[in-house]
Amino acid sequence: MHDVLESQSQNQLFLNIDNPRDKALVKLVLDTGLYVNELVSLHVQSIDWAHYTLSIEGKRKREEPLHKDTILVLKNWLDQRPKTTKPYLFLTLKGEIDQLSSRGVDRILRKWGAKSNLAPLNFRTLRNTYKCQTDPLQQKDIPPNPSSSEQFDRVSEEKKSCSKSSTLSSRLEKKISKPHAIILVILVFGFVFNFLFKSLFSDDT
Repeated sequence: MHDVLESQSQNQLFLNIDNPRDKALVKLVLDTGLYVNELVSLHVQSIDWAHYTLSIEGKRKREEPLHKDTILVLKNWLDQRPKTTKPYLFLTLKGEIDQLSSRGVDRILRKWGAKSNLAPLNFRTLRNTYKCQTDPLQQKDIPPNPSSSEQFDRVSEEKKSCSKSSTLSSRLEKKISKPHAIILVILVFGFVFNFLFKSLFSDDT
């Protein structure tokens, strides 16, 4: 399993997820890069349907713009969400209805990852995919407002980090390949030397 889901793998994953809650959960993380503790703490009221934004509380308090497709998937989940006084956006669906835990999120991702031949799918993979998407803010259907300039800087830094990581991997591959080139050169010289030696020895006899 790679640390980043390519577009084809994302499409494959969404085609296999037939649970509206799980589809909304995955879509939201890929669209916003939420941390798992932020995800499970979201309330239904965290979504601003009029402005396509998500309010996130906690240490990294901020607002995240939402893609139109994400809004549609979230609305589909809320239409089927169990009727309860629990305020949390994502709930358990078996047994007593309650807040979905981070362990529950992990089980959900492993389940759909296995069904999509992407196992082991985990939360880090989703966040890495978000970081490495091209211009995640510009892909939204609404422009970022002035208050999201800090978020734009954060996303830019994450993209740079992703790019640097890819560059580093490329450099490491080149370094790893150098010993093979050296061995090849030694073998060629050895072959040439052996050929010349045999030729000289043959002339002497």
